[in-house]
Amino acid sequence: MLEQKEKAIQEGLKAKMENYQEDVAEELIQKALNLDVNEEINRRYQVARRHIEESSQLESARSNLTASQEKTARQKKVQFH
Repeated sequence: MLEQKEKAIQEGLKAKMENYQEDVAEELIQKALNLDVNEEINRRYQVARRHIEESSQLESARSNLTASQEKTARQKKVQFH
């Protein structure tokens, strides 16, 4: 009876250790995947941010150019009396 009890304990311990190792391995895989995901999120964020900043600068430049052209057109108007 003691032998059976000891065998059951050893088998139970072995099963728990295998589950623990699987859980640790799964956790490490998830951390690695999350690092890749976070890295990709950050990369795409930087690309989008640059695009928005460049678009904003381009729009500002266009606005300044239009205002400058309008000012030049007003200055070129000749009035005859």
